[in-house]
Amino acid sequence: MNEHAVDLGNGYHKLENRTNGLVGDGWGATNDGAPARQQAWNGSTDQQWLITHRGDGRYSLANRTTGLVLDGGGNVSSGSVTKQRTWGTSTNLLWTFTKV
Repeated sequence: MNEHAVDLGNGYHKLENRTNGLVGDGWGATNDGAPARQQAWNGSTDQQWLITHRGDGRYSLANRTTGLVLDGGGNVSSGSVTKQRTWGTSTNLLWTFTKV
């Protein structure tokens, strides 16, 4: 994902795509494996993400509405859908940030 985290000043962030300006949106998903999508910013809690440091420079990104975290899917092809899952021990749920 070509996104950057924008601090909303309330403990949450919006994950904004640098190319198209859309933000990560959990779409109110409640089941493991539901896709995260992109949407124009509207300020809903579906578009707010809690970034939690999990050690070694890795983070989980949990949706404010549902608490599900972004799942990179592991060894998947470029362009694969980013899904949401209940927090667990899988490294697929961990993300790193790179300053650009």
